[in-house]
Amino acid sequence: MSAIIPHVSIKLSADESALEPKTSLGEKWYNGIVYTGVNYWANLGVSLVAADYFTNLAGRKHLDKVIGLTEKLLTKTGLSSGTAGRTAKIACETMALTSGGWMATIATKPLEDHKREIVHWLNKKLGVDQTKADGTEAKPDEIYIEEEQPRQSWFNIIKRRVYASVVIIGASHVMEHTVGQKNVTNAVVDNVNAALKSGYIPFGKKLANNATFERYLGFAALDTMFTAIHALTMNLTTGAKKAHMPHEQADPAPAGVQNEPNKITILSPEAQTRFADKFASRASLKPDPASYKKEKPAPAESRELLAAKAAPNLAMAL
Repeated sequence: MSAIIPHVSIKLSADESALEPKTSLGEKWYNGIVYTGVNYWANLGVSLVAADYFTNLAGRKHLDKVIGLTEKLLTKTGLSSGTAGRTAKIACETMALTSGGWMATIATKPLEDHKREIVHWLNKKLGVDQTKADGTEAKPDEIYIEEEQPRQSWFNIIKRRVYASVVIIGASHVMEHTVGQKNVTNAVVDNVNAALKSGYIPFGKKLANNATFERYLGFAALDTMFTAIHALTMNLTTGAKKAHMPHEQADPAPAGVQNEPNKITILSPEAQTRFADKFASRASLKPDPASYKKEKPAPAESRELLAAKAAPNLAMAL
């Protein structure tokens, strides 16, 4: 029966690295569905449809009303009518384009709250062996998870998305006053149309100069840039650094040893043999974790950043 080894941080050799737990097939499917599928492609699809509806179709009249109300509020802060109008227009149109991210959040939070249960179920369906050393099946809270996402409150998620939205609106405002958003989208559309007309892309000539396709392509170019900015902002506001103990910040734990001071890791008999001496010599050098104030865990990485990493680089493609 495997021994329970307390959490410590050590450096692994090449041979020891081979004993590290690997990301399960179920977790790979989970990441693909949740982060690539929901947070990238579904997010992008909703954003494009919403942006087209509110800027070019029937929803324009509703968006104009919101822009008018926003302009009135901004003028009360002392801004001139012209500046308030431009700012309100940029802010409201940018929020319409990034609306897909809010929808993805509603779907993602419960999926992340139950990630272990979902990965455990996927592993069973995909035939992954989850048998423990004592011959019994591991429970959801006993399986190895590579990307652990501690539970967050709705308030914290919304707060961080608001921060990111403010940054995106600011970036959009700067872009409009420097290179101009229309210039950016037109450059992307022209380059893609040139590629479509080359004859090397199936059905490319039919898509070239299609008005609807060009609108969606322009929105996709902007959404890709805003998604990158949004992902960076969300990642910087996770508070992940505060979730680690002081000695862990300077000497991070290797993969395969859970990076949470109040957790333990069950190692195989082979790993026990290799790690025993190092645990004995290194554990005495570490401060007692109980002497530190334990901070509330936070995700090591935001879901948006994981989606950006997992998804194809649309900016490169465009």
